[in-house]
Amino acid sequence: DQVEKYIPPKKGSSHIWRVIKEIFTFVPKGKGTDIAAALEFLGKIAKKRSFVFILSDFLDKGYEKSLRTVRQKHEPIGVMIQDPGGTALPAKGIVTLADPETGKRLVVDAFSKQARSRFAALGQTRKKFTRERFLQAKSDVIELSTKDSVSDTLLAYFRLRERRIR
Repeated sequence: DQVEKYIPPKKGSSHIWRVIKEIFTFVPKGKGTDIAAALEFLGKIAKKRSFVFILSDFLDKGYEKSLRTVRQKHEPIGVMIQDPGGTALPAKGIVTLADPETGKRLVVDAFSKQARSRFAALGQTRKKFTRERFLQAKSDVIELSTKDSVSDTLLAYFRLRERRIR
């Protein structure tokens, strides 16, 4: 919900390792998400044209204008991180779902086929919404599942991008 850490861009593998370390070890103070604020911060701080990777689940709204503004100078690429549990409920009976940002809890009968279908449809709608926002901004979005290899997913994206450019 606010910019808590900024790492100035640098070249080299040691910098890549630093960024990876920060991603895995940084403990944020806030729990919310404000993609627009992060993009606006980027617009103020980044002077050179850059590739910008936005790692998020994109369960946020109202970032479309900021994304288009950043796109005028940079090349934003969304990395939509998804957990399979975010789009599919197991048929396991009564489950409690918790929103990590708000703390709200919801009790759901996951054994109900209708409840599982609605939950899956909601997940698909969220993914479609994100893809549409990035398409409107003429930017790419990569779907990355927590069950898949990060390197394989990114490698496939860059190969596709290279073929597209040719």
